[in-house]
Amino acid sequence: MKKLLSLVIVLFVSATFFGQTDTTKVAFVSYWSLGDSYDFKVTKINQQWREGQLTKDQKEEYIANFTVIDSTENSYTISWSYENDLGSTYQIPEELLEKFSKYKITEIKYKTSEVGDLVEILNWKEVGETMNALFDDIVEVLGEKDVEKKEALKAAMLPFKQIYSSQQGVEQLVLKELQYFHFPLGVEFDITERLV
Repeated sequence: MKKLLSLVIVLFVSATFFGQTDTTKVAFVSYWSLGDSYDFKVTKINQQWREGQLTKDQKEEYIANFTVIDSTENSYTISWSYENDLGSTYQIPEELLEKFSKYKITEIKYKTSEVGDLVEILNWKEVGETMNALFDDIVEVLGEKDVEKKEALKAAMLPFKQIYSSQQGVEQLVLKELQYFHFPLGVEFDITERLV
């Protein structure tokens, strides 16, 4: 009888400590490991409508690779890389694309918290320098035979060059997809409330 009573007490105590708690909240957190690698297809659709008619319908797609390159108790370091479509993005003629091959892949290294929310871009200076070099090369190659066109391109690229010269600019302009990817991470959602 004493053994039975002891068993009942142990089961009751363990059920109290390890039992599932009813909750209406769900935490959305990352559980990544060093070396985890995923490919994502990113699709950007730009549509404009006027008076019920579709006037602009552009679709851009690319494959991005997400790789965990460091994992600690408090953070993850991620490499996000993707292939640039320089021909359509910057209207570079096919015959000139070879001159831009060094800009084909962009790699962003950034840090997240332990639950996966975006903390900071680690290689923002490198990304900014690469993009500014790309803009300089576009001006040189496309304006090579036309001084007026070269000056117009230089003026058109100046605002972008300024944006890519700061960490905040790189984070806001280049990483919209990452911000969308990471925005729910670290948040606890209430399943009884509607997300708007």
